[in-house]
Amino acid sequence: YAEAGTLLIATAGRIHRLSGNRVELLAQTDPALDDLLFRRIVRYQGRLLLGTTRGLHEVAAHETRIRPAESPLLSPSIGIEALHVDSDLNLWIGTVSALYRESPLFGLEVVAPTTLFGEQPWVTVILEDRERNLWFGSMTASLIRAWNGWASRIGRNEGLIDPFVWSLKRDAEGAIWIGTNSGIARYAGGRASDFVSTRDLPSAAVYHLDVLNTRQLLVGTRSGLYLGEREAARLE
Repeated sequence: YAEAGTLLIATAGRIHRLSGNRVELLAQTDPALDDLLFRRIVRYQGRLLLGTTRGLHEVAAHETRIRPAESPLLSPSIGIEALHVDSDLNLWIGTVSALYRESPLFGLEVVAPTTLFGEQPWVTVILEDRERNLWFGSMTASLIRAWNGWASRIGRNEGLIDPFVWSLKRDAEGAIWIGTNSGIARYAGGRASDFVSTRDLPSAAVYHLDVLNTRQLLVGTRSGLYLGEREAARLE
């Protein structure tokens, strides 16, 4: 997680800050939670929020202890799959069983399950583009786009063959790059098309995507990091 020219790095039970060549311990859990694994990090209302395998945790301002975040709706035993703060300062929380939204005015509410998301939304990644559309990648509902109170699913009919979405990234041209369980797809002009398939990846599931520049993609898989040439559809 990048902020203010530094990089926050999560390890088991600890958060470190990388600034230049210097690494410092920013916060850590109590010894009983020393094996806690972090999945997502966001900054929200002055707190550092941490999505973990055992609920939502936080580091309050000017503190160094990681502690469970108090919530009337979120069980401490629920794994947090996705965290995102949108441009309206709403906090979005994705889990296997529900999608939540916390707003400064109305507090925490359940947004899904719905007809569109299904009974188990399983949101794994959330992206907001420059037009303020929200994109929700899911293990059960493929890809959902929400805008101005409307929402639609992008799936097989739109060219997205694999319904299991792990990662999302928008490039400078406005295209959405989609990391799935079987490779990488690119969504532009209302259609998705395969970019890299299972055949070209040692480990097919694409857990992380980043657009480095106009030519290259950084791809994170179970078997390591790969650099992709956008025009040649090749990974190294």
